[in-house]
Amino acid sequence: MGGRWLSAAQLNNLSKEDLAAMVLQMQKQINSLNEQVSVMNARLFGRSTEKLKTLPGQICCGTALPRRHW
Repeated sequence: MGGRWLSAAQLNNLSKEDLAAMVLQMQKQINSLNEQVSVMNARLFGRSTEKLKTLPGQICCGTALPRRHW
């Protein structure tokens, strides 16, 4: 049953044990995919991509800007 799609009629004809095995396998696949997504998110958006706290010329919205005296 690896990798192919089953119709509703085919699923209805499977034994309870076969269905349970399929669910367990799908849970393992989902867990593996979730781990892969977490790793990729950490690589793309993790702290290592934030080398500087602010970039030159970047405006910080959460802090007051320095006053300029003309």
